[in-house]
Amino acid sequence: MKVFGKSDIGNVRKANEDVFGTKLIADNALIAVVCDGMGGLDLGDVASELAMRTFIETVERLCASHIKKRRLSLSDTEADLILQNAVTVANNRIIAKQEELDVSEGMGTTLVAALIVDGGKRISWANIGDSRLYTVDSRDILQVSKDHSYVQYMLDQGKLTLEEAKKSKKKNLITKAIGIDVTCSPDTDTFPLSSDEVKETKILLCSDGFSNSVSEEECMAITMNPSLSTEQKVNSLIELAKKNDGSDNITLIMIDLNGD
Repeated sequence: MKVFGKSDIGNVRKANEDVFGTKLIADNALIAVVCDGMGGLDLGDVASELAMRTFIETVERLCASHIKKRRLSLSDTEADLILQNAVTVANNRIIAKQEELDVSEGMGTTLVAALIVDGGKRISWANIGDSRLYTVDSRDILQVSKDHSYVQYMLDQGKLTLEEAKKSKKKNLITKAIGIDVTCSPDTDTFPLSSDEVKETKILLCSDGFSNSVSEEECMAITMNPSLSTEQKVNSLIELAKKNDGSDNITLIMIDLNGD
């Protein structure tokens, strides 16, 4: 696998509350995470950083007993439970941090993560909030995760069209996040990829500052450009997001499952 991630403050914000992290936790397993913090007085920075580090540490710890000869082996159910538990631990840490800082509300973060096993043949993922996970290949770009947002709720209810949703002034209102309640329930799932699919599939994890600024068509065109390296693709996409909008922080991780 070839992995490259980058976070940019954008054109307007005075601080970057996005963070990302990746870690190889076995010879055949990678964990990747994007968090988008929220809360004034720098608390979004604190929440996203704490959630990201806690999540990765917890996944690594819970996977340890499933690693034999440096290779991770998990059932779909085990993978989902590990990701759910890691989100819970991150949520508990942020709630405890709120008490330490005497903050009653407003400190939280989104989280989207992918646990990639067997060279990309199995992808387990977790999402809470409106950061996203996409798969991209030569045929299509697919949003795998589903936003926990007011606009997504209105779409599900049939009260907004897709075009209306893209233009809605309420598209940044989220309905779930880490640190908002004492309990939180992320979406989790696992999907397989065939050997042929692995050869051309790219996994993207991003904050809403990216997904709100770059169309799926633009994203797919750059992601599948064979003349660019993974690093060049990420840099190009972030620069495009800044050119198109740039009013929010922008974070993107690209994982080329067939890269060296």
